[in-house]
Amino acid sequence: RTGKLGSDVLGEAVHGVLQDLATPFLGKVLDPESMRAWIGQVRPMLAQRLALNAPLETLETGHHRLRLDMASKAVIEHIRTEAERYEKGAQVIPLALETELSAVLPNGIRLKGRCDRIDRRDGLIHIMDLKTGSVKERSLSLKQVSREALGSDQRHALQLLIYAWLYMASNPECGQLCAGIVPLQRASQASGIYLELGGSEIIGRGHFDELTELLTTLTNEVMSSDQPIEHDPESEYCTCCLA
Repeated sequence: RTGKLGSDVLGEAVHGVLQDLATPFLGKVLDPESMRAWIGQVRPMLAQRLALNAPLETLETGHHRLRLDMASKAVIEHIRTEAERYEKGAQVIPLALETELSAVLPNGIRLKGRCDRIDRRDGLIHIMDLKTGSVKERSLSLKQVSREALGSDQRHALQLLIYAWLYMASNPECGQLCAGIVPLQRASQASGIYLELGGSEIIGRGHFDELTELLTTLTNEVMSSDQPIEHDPESEYCTCCLA
């Protein structure tokens, strides 16, 4: 209980705090005054969640306090920047938080995804994934929806493609949407950085069949005994894997 504060534990706590703050506003337009009222609650709420993994007195010393303060600052700056954006006229309605989407591909494989947040922003559905780590914008850009366009650097793009397909599969009335990542470490990107397909951030219903074909191909590869999963020789082994 008194070891280092892992990024997974800290990330889960940050997600929980933002979920708790936004839940009362589901289906309502977020306003800057309400968001600014969240700021004073961030650190105590984060400490309360982290106290499930370490004593409160431990959270106020050394490594734990540094991590707690850095995470609190990042969340506060994110909230403050978003509040300023709303003052300038942006309209955001949170529709769902930490919600699971599920749908079956033509090959019978069920995909599931847990979306951090689904908003209606200026009338358009936005599927947003919150990240406490860094994300490179170029990793979210694909020239086309194809197996060849996906490399090892596009793992976040693939995650968003799956979310977009799941949402469209579950909501056939949805004609278009955006999918993006909010890197909480960068207040300048508080509104999110978005997946681009062929230079456009809009994922339309016309992409659905292409996405279905791509995800079917990928899952067939995973399930195929003729294509064993092998370690990337340029990547380091994690501490839990055998070399």
